[in-house]
Amino acid sequence: MEGDRAVKKLGETWQCTLEVLSPLHIGCGETLGPLDYVTWKTSEGIKIQVLDLAGLVQARNAQGAPIDLENLARLMEQPGFDRELLRQRFQITSEQIGQATRYVLQQNLPDVRKRNEVRAHIRDVRERAYVPGTSLKGAIRTALLYHLAPEDTGRIRELATPEPGRRMRPEEAAGRLEKLAFGKSPNHDLMRVLQVSDSQSFRCQGPIRYDEFLLQADRVAVEGPEHEVGMTQWIEAIRPGAKTTLTIHYDTWLYSRQAEPELQFNRHREHIDQLFARCNAFARALLKEQQRMLEAAEEHEAAHWCAQMLAQTETEEHALLSVGWGQGWLGTTIGLLFDPDDPNFHALAAQYQLARNQKRPEYYRGHEFPGTLWVVRSGGRRYPPGWVKLTRQIV
Repeated sequence: MEGDRAVKKLGETWQCTLEVLSPLHIGCGETLGPLDYVTWKTSEGIKIQVLDLAGLVQARNAQGAPIDLENLARLMEQPGFDRELLRQRFQITSEQIGQATRYVLQQNLPDVRKRNEVRAHIRDVRERAYVPGTSLKGAIRTALLYHLAPEDTGRIRELATPEPGRRMRPEEAAGRLEKLAFGKSPNHDLMRVLQVSDSQSFRCQGPIRYDEFLLQADRVAVEGPEHEVGMTQWIEAIRPGAKTTLTIHYDTWLYSRQAEPELQFNRHREHIDQLFARCNAFARALLKEQQRMLEAAEEHEAAHWCAQMLAQTETEEHALLSVGWGQGWLGTTIGLLFDPDDPNFHALAAQYQLARNQKRPEYYRGHEFPGTLWVVRSGGRRYPPGWVKLTRQIV
């Protein structure tokens, strides 16, 4: 009993609810090709059935004949291939197809006959989508760095200047800033005070994934329709309105007299104590910039959505976070602190080849950077992807 009270004094545990505000995709590195899924027409609309191909080829028809794998592969790559054609051509039952099914998603695509590659969402061992704690902690880290990093333009010049005799890689660009803000090494990193769990999986029953769907993402150009990129991708995503839960443990022992001489975390404690306010300040700046870029790209509906979300950043009851795929350079860095008209920024962009592998600094003076962003379609609306709301209850 006494031990339990001692443990409680070491910190706080937050029970958190995560609500998806715009379609959320966190990739696992897997890409589904035409051989991995079939479409399925139901009374609820078009679905896609992601298959375990190894399980499917074990199926036998009524005469005991196996599926011809070469014929199956040729057929599945054709436009318009669906579950009914699979069933009829190989004379297998719906139950057999169901036994070889990994999961089923609602399809929300403009052209159902088209068969593209699909970026798969990260899943647990039961094929259920979830949000990794590392993704959330990374979003929180970016928001804190936005406040902790020195805000003078001289820092950009320092970043854009390579160390003598050493070519710096893009992933090292903010290394010095991060050490200044968070600590000199991973063992001295301020973010150690926050232990963020993976979320619970999203709602499903059997193979049906109720909180997920397949949709199209469009890459649009900021500099006007005449420069439209025209690139699209199909992604598995979590629906707006979907909710899940997770825990965050705030380890206040790391501020103690015993830990402070080595870690020196108290100098930035106020930022952690006001974590949701700091996250919302970064979210507010990012939403305003996304709104401006979307208006420039003539994505007025998505820009209006950003304007609506701004009201939700004026509180400390919850935090808005930009998570997962599609956030771009501004959502995953502290690029919002840099003046894009500063010549030092042009040198920075060229040094780290931030756009189109252009190495000439003068290129960036004539083009906006970043010049593109992703927009997703869902339920007849257009959104920037990856916005979530985190609400906590201290226990």
